[in-house]
Amino acid sequence: MAILEIELPDKLVWQAKARAELESITLSELIQGWLEEFAIEDDEEQEQAEDIRVVQAIQARIIRGEEKIYTWPEVDAQLAALDELPSKVC
Repeated sequence: MAILEIELPDKLVWQAKARAELESITLSELIQGWLEEFAIEDDEEQEQAEDIRVVQAIQARIIRGEEKIYTWPEVDAQLAALDELPSKVC
């Protein structure tokens, strides 16, 4: 485990110590939890940004006519054809 030394305003340190005491954990455990939550939120934001990028790329291909847009009857017919395929027995 790595050691991280940071300087914080006295008021913030006091608040963090009080919070840790209320939760019956150490100050290190409290700050580690906060950092983990921050990292998870950052990962979620990156995933959301990637999802947006993919959607925008697909929309651009549709606009350029590079992607086919299916009507509901076409989709329904394809689904019906799938239902008619024989099931594989493993």
